[in-house]
Amino acid sequence: MSMALYRKYRPLVFRDVIGQRSVTDTLRRQVASGKTSHAYLFTGTRGTGKTTCAKILARAVNCENPKDGDPCNVCPACKSILGGGATDVLEMDAASHSGVDNIRALREEFVYTPVSLKKRVYIIDEVHMLSTGAFNALLKSMEEPPEHVVFILATTETHKVPATILSRCQRYAFRRLTAGDLKAQLLDVAAKENIELDADAADLLARMADGASRDALSLLDQCAALSDGFPVDAPLVHEALGLSGTLEIAEWLTQMAARDVPAALRTLDALYQNGKELSSLLDACSSLLRDVLMAHMLADPASSARLDADTLKSLANALSPQRLIYMITALQNAQQRLPKSVNKRIEAELCVMRLCDMSAPEDAAPRREERPARPPADEQPPRRDDRPARPPDEEPPSPRRDDRPGRPPADEPDASPAPQAGSAELAFEIREKSKPLYRAFLDGATAELTPGGVVLSARDEFCAMNLKTEEFLRFLNAEYPGQARVKVREPSSGSTDKLKGLLASAGALITLDDD
Repeated sequence: MSMALYRKYRPLVFRDVIGQRSVTDTLRRQVASGKTSHAYLFTGTRGTGKTTCAKILARAVNCENPKDGDPCNVCPACKSILGGGATDVLEMDAASHSGVDNIRALREEFVYTPVSLKKRVYIIDEVHMLSTGAFNALLKSMEEPPEHVVFILATTETHKVPATILSRCQRYAFRRLTAGDLKAQLLDVAAKENIELDADAADLLARMADGASRDALSLLDQCAALSDGFPVDAPLVHEALGLSGTLEIAEWLTQMAARDVPAALRTLDALYQNGKELSSLLDACSSLLRDVLMAHMLADPASSARLDADTLKSLANALSPQRLIYMITALQNAQQRLPKSVNKRIEAELCVMRLCDMSAPEDAAPRREERPARPPADEQPPRRDDRPARPPDEEPPSPRRDDRPGRPPADEPDASPAPQAGSAELAFEIREKSKPLYRAFLDGATAELTPGGVVLSARDEFCAMNLKTEEFLRFLNAEYPGQARVKVREPSSGSTDKLKGLLASAGALITLDDD
């Protein structure tokens, strides 16, 4: 049975570890000067070299002839550790040995001096999986360790490690490897293995590895097995890794970008009938839209994107940043509702319709100078500050609820004319002028153009978002000065008082209609 590439080409010295120069240089200097610590903590995502550096350090501190801090790998100590026969170096997986009894068994060995090596080295992988009792038992050993003991802890979730453990370790952070580093490694390994690897295929594999060297070599191993001696190119990588699904999602996004609702729904049905999970489809859409958004924001987005440059550029030209933010937000909201939905397929279909909805932000929002001009000042309704002043000796009346201006008395029928035409256009205009931050209000609100001005009818939740509501009211008053009213549907107790306070704090000439 052949050995996996990531095992066969695991670095044996610090200088061969790629992408972690700051960590490996520091460890080499410590070993060369003989000033190693009793406890180390290696943190970072999977496949970045934590366990590899732990094993190299275990050999380096026990090597009989170290070379500039690197182990020689030929002395008896190095050979025994590489062969797995050294009883003084123990590697433990905390995920399967998380109990306090496992750590107590180690503590019983700490007191004994090494059998054949200089140091006893304990490598505990995924240390965050230890139980509270196990951490307490380990802490006691790390407080006053014997001089011949070295702890090397590795974890992908540092926040789960107690602060008492962190404070007793030298901490080293392993960063994700760049696509350039991984591509160079893949081409080097392919040359050594006589695998004809295309540069575009290497670039695609490097991006799919998501910063992990082990993942990159595993993907290369998988593609090489399928190639059967033929060159490994981009189409073969798509076939081997099932990336045709990613291209299908990209085509699906192209349909939604064109607001082609029938085509987008047919594609969703086809993907669903082929066994795709709806949650995974929405998640894939979010990930690809994120890559497209980064293409707008970053100079070189291809280093982290899962799409090829041509597809990425095509989607970036079809979708503006404003529309991308709207679509990603809609997808995230749908993903939150999906687990609790009675019919997940309907929820996904509604999400597709929202993404194709004409009320979504346009790709090219009109510039401010292209907006319709406001009517002259003499044709606008008078502002509150321009109304005639009341004589000083006249007391302001305290009108009853039915005597408010603009409303008929209770004993007379409502003679106010019906809303004028253009309410839908007005709601769309307000939405287009609004910032993306304010559009949440318009998702659950309607705007009508009446003889008295603009009436914004909103749910009671409108009153619960204090700061954003105030900002939106300022915007509404600036666009329609002295003409706007707010109507709350089914107000709860105290909600109208809250909205009145927001109206006052915003300084807006907006009246409240709470009937």
